This record gives sequence, structure tokens and C-alpha cells, in this order.
Amino acid sequence: VLAGSGAAVRIAAKQCKVTEFQTLPGEGASAKVDGKLVEIGGPALARRRGWGLDDPALAAAAAEWEKAGATALWVGVEGDCAGALRCEDALRVTAPGAVASLRGRGAEVVMLTGDNEGSALLVARACDIPRSNVLAGMTPARKMEEVVGRVAKLEAAAGGPKSLRRRFIGRGTLAMVGDGINDAPALGAADVGIAMGVAGSAAAMETADVALLTNDLSRVAEAIAIGHLCLVKIRQNIAFSIVAKGIVLVLSLMGYTGLWEAVVADVGTALVVILNGMTVLGGVKETEERGNEVEGCVSKAAEAEHGGVAHSHSHGAAAVVAAAAGPFRLKGAPGCEAKAPSCAHKKC
Repeated sequence: VLAGSGAAVRIAAKQCKVTEFQTLPGEGASAKVDGKLVEIGGPALARRRGWGLDDPALAAAAAEWEKAGATALWVGVEGDCAGALRCEDALRVTAPGAVASLRGRGAEVVMLTGDNEGSALLVARACDIPRSNVLAGMTPARKMEEVVGRVAKLEAAAGGPKSLRRRFIGRGTLAMVGDGINDAPALGAADVGIAMGVAGSAAAMETADVALLTNDLSRVAEAIAIGHLCLVKIRQNIAFSIVAKGIVLVLSLMGYTGLWEAVVADVGTALVVILNGMTVLGGVKETEERGNEVEGCVSKAAEAEHGGVAHSHSHGAAAVVAAAAGPFRLKGAPGCEAKAPSCAHKKC
């Protein structure tokens, strides 16, 4: 798509009368433009409409585009093929680092996308995602089936919901990250659905359990790390409270402590628990400062690459599934910048 085409589309949208707009799940969208039915979508829509058979030369060109890692968008007017567009996604600067950070924390990263295989593999190579973990051409229903199947496997590996291991140790957690309407069913089926809030659709935002109000993908790993840190602090506080109160109880029964000692011990235990819980705020502030620095770098890099106009693009059909069985450590988060494109690489 040529630079500036977005402005042309917006101008045309103001001058044309658009009615009966509807989304075609897994295919594209359609609407009445000045009374004529206009459809635009991917290969699935073209196959259903038979547009490739109507124009073999255009179909061959679209196939070459997809082999090169681009996405072919077919356009039809009143049911007839009117042409095709070649689109290429720009990889988010923080995507490789986010994937490396998740993998470093013991997570398995899987890409589910409705794009063609060529485009999916191009992004996977840039993010160092194994070929076996790339699933392309996924419809919303297939994405949901994949997520449901993986959740079932994690449950089976833990011995089932009624097993002692499942009750006391737990099992691996599956998180789905997405921002498009096609990701909404899978977001709802995952243990934790995470929607990218800035570019996310309303359906994805409403279905997800967590909404990240930023385009920085590294915040996914940071959110997981902060959540795990909170869980660690909760366990520490419970253990400390039980041990401290148990000691005071035993000493009281033995006659070594009185009422005022018990009161002091109770108040002191509460203060220790509160102060220990407040240490989480230090980790939150650290991640916020680092996230703001990364976002500033991304904005400056985008301005340099687009002639002073900041622009960030993410394909709505792409999603990442992370199944994590191991613990996460917050202090490991800064290390991901070493593997990701940094500010020095972007000269900002």
C-alpha cells in the first residue's frame, strides 16, 4: 500500500455514502458504497467468490506476493473481481524482545494468525519463533479450537482438575494476546486473555481479562512478572504471619509473654506484612520508567522512518499464545533489551 493512501481512503469515505457495513469473519469486510456492493478480504474471500478463476494472471501475482511474505487483499464490486492490493506488515520494534523475554521466563510462544504462511514465517523469523509454533491461515473458530486444545493438554498434564497435584501445585497457564475481532473467541477461551488496548477492537477489549493500554509488546512479559511478584509477596506475608503468631501463641501458653507483648507482636507483624507488600511498588515504577523509555524510542524511530510522522502498525489477525509452566522473575526483565532492537540501533 502506497504511503499516503490512508488519507485518500479517508477523503473517499467522506465523499462516498457507505451503508450496510459488515464484517466477514475470517474473510474480510463488505459494504454498500454509493449503492454498489464492495467487498475486500483475503484469499478465503477470493476462493469463495471464485475471483482467482476469473483472473488467473492476478491470482498468480497474488501467489507471488504471498511467497514473498506480503498479504494479498482482493477487492470485488458487485460480486466481480475488481483488483488486488499488496500489503506488508511493519514489525513492531519491541516484538523480538518481548518474545525473547517470554521465552527466557520459561514460556512457549506460539503464533496464531489469519495471514498467509509466507507472511507468518517472515514475522516468525524476525522474532525467532520456531516453524513448528507458527500456525497460519487460522480462522476465528480455528484459533479458539487451538487454544481450547492447548488448555486441555495443560489440564491433562497436571492430572486433571481433581488431582492433588492440580489442587496444591497448579498447572501451566495459557495466555492469549490479540487485538482484533478475529481474536475475541480465542481470548475468551484462554486462561488469561490479553488485549492490546491502543489498537484493539471493542470485541477484543470486552472479551479479554487484561487490557494493555500501550503498543509496547514487552509489557506483556512485565505484566506477568509483576503478577508473579505479587503472588510471591502474598505467600511470604501469609507464611510470616502464621509463623510469627504461632511463636507468640506458644510463648503465651508457656507463660513467657503477656497481653502487651502479644499486642506488640500482632501490630509488628502487620507492619512487616504491609512494608513487604509495598516493595512491589518499586518493581512497578521500574517497569513503567523502562516502558516509557521504550515507547519514546519507538516514537522517535517511527518519526525518522516516516518523515516526521509517527506511525505504528500491527496486523489485527496476528496473535501470540504463551503457555508458561515455570516461574517468572521480575529482575530478569531488563535483560530482554539486549536481545531486542535498542535505542542505539534506532539512533534515537
